[in-house]
Amino acid sequence: MRDMPTLKVPMSLFTPDQVGVGPNCFIMPTPFKDWYPKYASFSVRSDDVWVITYPKTGEEC
Repeated sequence: MRDMPTLKVPMSLFTPDQVGVGPNCFIMPTPFKDWYPKYASFSVRSDDVWVITYPKTGEEC
């Protein structure tokens, strides 16, 4: 299992409930640190179906 990458960015960029992830420093919720091992070991099968859309914009949730 891979470890979550370590970032060298100023922590002032993030609120206490956020963490920067990956070489491009994507902002994710802090619980992502706990979820990452599960995502990193995810196996894709040939019969999997992916539904990918644009993010919802223009209104607040």
